[in-house]
Amino acid sequence: TIAFDQMGIFAAPGALSRPSETYSNQAAPVAVNADNTATVTVHGFSACMTQFSLSIGNEMVFEQKAGCSKQVRLTERKTTGSITIELPAIGSKDFISIASAQTAGAITWTHSGAAGNIITFLASYCAFDAPTFEDGDSVTHVTLPFRCLPSSGNDEFSFAFT
Repeated sequence: TIAFDQMGIFAAPGALSRPSETYSNQAAPVAVNADNTATVTVHGFSACMTQFSLSIGNEMVFEQKAGCSKQVRLTERKTTGSITIELPAIGSKDFISIASAQTAGAITWTHSGAAGNIITFLASYCAFDAPTFEDGDSVTHVTLPFRCLPSSGNDEFSFAFT
């Protein structure tokens, strides 16, 4: 599911004729599963992911100052999210120590279909907050809330569509 929250300046609606839709260039949906999302890496560890969420965290402010035009300003961005993976043996990857130390590392995954229907997510510097644990089908999973940190400028994360 992809959801958007927006802020803008009201403009009264007007009467227009309905445009003609073209859906022929829309790629067929591709299920998220082991076949189509075969690559998930968390802090250099090849993980088995069950859930992923991302909030860009834009903070918007509506301004209506005397003598100026109405405007909406983007004043802050704090990108956060969470990833739930099968908990590996501590000897393979100690996510609890990584979270406790606030060690930054990369999260990346690639969801593949045919060419033109591939999406790659990359967040190069993510620090984990307090992990939580859950059991699913007698397998322990860890949910790692994370904060995406910039390396330089506005490069906390990227989506590549190819």
